[in-house]
Amino acid sequence: MSRPPVLLGRVALVTGASRGLGRAIALHLAAQGADVGVNYVESDTAAQAVVAEVGALGRRAIALRADVADADAVRVMVARLRDALGPCSVLVANAGLIERATILDLAPERWQRMLDVTLKGPFLCAREVAPAMIAAGWGRIVTISSDAGKRGGQSTGPHYSAAKAGVLGLMRGMALQLAPHGVTVNDVCPVDIPVERWQGRSAEQLAATLAGVPTGRFGTPSDVAAAVAFLASDDSRHITGVSLDVSGGAILT
Repeated sequence: MSRPPVLLGRVALVTGASRGLGRAIALHLAAQGADVGVNYVESDTAAQAVVAEVGALGRRAIALRADVADADAVRVMVARLRDALGPCSVLVANAGLIERATILDLAPERWQRMLDVTLKGPFLCAREVAPAMIAAGWGRIVTISSDAGKRGGQSTGPHYSAAKAGVLGLMRGMALQLAPHGVTVNDVCPVDIPVERWQGRSAEQLAATLAGVPTGRFGTPSDVAAAVAFLASDDSRHITGVSLDVSGGAILT
């Protein structure tokens, strides 16, 4: 007997879901039975394309434009999701910024914007969806961090490393507080996953990066999405406060 989709009947909100990892996560959750809120902040066309792809998988979806750093926008987004698809039972806090900077050229405004989107955003989204999860006695919150938050980031900047390290602290703090209510909070930490921002890297740069991956291959957005789906399902019911590295061993080098 085949197993039914592990997220059948769940309603997921994926932030930053119009492209890259967010898109892959939204589609994988839909393939596992979830209806999906596709959050985005810039491209309505890209978000609507993801909505159509979710629909082709037989699930419902809605595009939700909102800056996750804006508390009022997040409140409206979660209310729209509830009205269209039902209360959020799975939150994937994927939206974030990435940019290169050094401590010498990092303006305070860039520092603040990085923390607002990458760290404050998951907090605002989690705060908004948690009451419905607590009322239902079931919920899954999955944050997306980075190896930069665990060991620093040579190719990014100190503001990015600080924000991602903060995401890990936020995740663990929420896990402790929400566990008694049937809500788990975990993290997925992707390392060296080629997405749109890798465009422009030379063959030499790619080879140098790949040399640090023990499995000998780059991970894919689907690898990350599968890890998220596991943490969003009942298969992970006794796992909370954990950061799952999706790195092919690169986190060890």
